[in-house]
Amino acid sequence: EMARIVKKYNAGWVVMHTGGGNADNVPEYEKDIVEEVVCFFRDVQNNSRKHGLLDNQIMLDIGVGFGKTTEQNFALIANLDMFKELNCKLMLGVSRKSMFAEIVGDNLSERDDATAVISAISAYLKNVDILRVHDVKKTFNAIKISSNLKKWTK
Repeated sequence: EMARIVKKYNAGWVVMHTGGGNADNVPEYEKDIVEEVVCFFRDVQNNSRKHGLLDNQIMLDIGVGFGKTTEQNFALIANLDMFKELNCKLMLGVSRKSMFAEIVGDNLSERDDATAVISAISAYLKNVDILRVHDVKKTFNAIKISSNLKKWTK
């Protein structure tokens, strides 16, 4: 139904994977989490094309923190390039996620540091198109620093 509405209004569509879970409920996945999410997005993409949508009208969000364990979240982030192969825009929302608290502590400033690091890596190495963050300045500075690496990359 959503694909039909997006087509009717020539709109864009952000599709987030949750696996039917939420922050407190992680479903059992039949496949490896990366394969599971790639298959989900391929199904959405194929259905969208049947309704006449173009790939550039769809933005994919892997759904960090929604129906996934910390390990699954990191596996998805590490493999963001697999989602870029679908030729849709890619959005990443890792800001202040509890997965960081397990590593750097529960302080929001520490979570913002972790968010900035993952966001910069995702923007620079994985070509993520849109980042959802709380501390824009900290993330922007991390991205500026990492983007300077491009000058020196051979």
